[in-house]
Amino acid sequence: MPSDLQVSNIRDLTNANSAISIASDGQITVNQNNPTLTLGSNTTFPSGMITFRSAVIEDSTDSGNVTTDASNLFIGFGTIQGPIALATGFRMNIYATGGQFSLASNTNFGPAINYKTGSTFSGTTDGDVVRTNFSSSTSKQSQTYTRVEVSNSSGSSVNYYFRPAVQSSDSRGNIQWFANTTYAKRFLWYEFVKI
Repeated sequence: MPSDLQVSNIRDLTNANSAISIASDGQITVNQNNPTLTLGSNTTFPSGMITFRSAVIEDSTDSGNVTTDASNLFIGFGTIQGPIALATGFRMNIYATGGQFSLASNTNFGPAINYKTGSTFSGTTDGDVVRTNFSSSTSKQSQTYTRVEVSNSSGSSVNYYFRPAVQSSDSRGNIQWFANTTYAKRFLWYEFVKI
């Protein structure tokens, strides 16, 4: 036979503290600083909620030069991040910022993020790349920033790998992304967001 249990407080085993309070409007208060809560595998987060964030500092790895007669060439470099398991129903925002660019004159260029699914990179030009363009009117650019968004609705977890990259948009490419004590540190970070 169905019944209701009506309480205003749930106390601990020694009856010393009112651990959980339930207000008349149904609001629940956990009366503990930094409580440990374990959520089951069926827990559903609201859309747009950031559920995880991680950062890496790269302050000593330079990209090397992109010098080529082909357009849109990129090179990935630096420490590979991954495998990072992206659960189904989530997207991952990947960011890279900092350091300084140097480039040949009259070249469209940009800091980029090189990423791949399934397995790690087999070379410097393996995987996909997303670039942020800068003006070609200057030979150096500081305060660099780029971002890529990937999502997973496949029904199962997908492993991602990523690293910094540089890319030139035309055949006059001669660019380099510095990140050292002479210029500035480069930061990479990623976050999971519920779709």
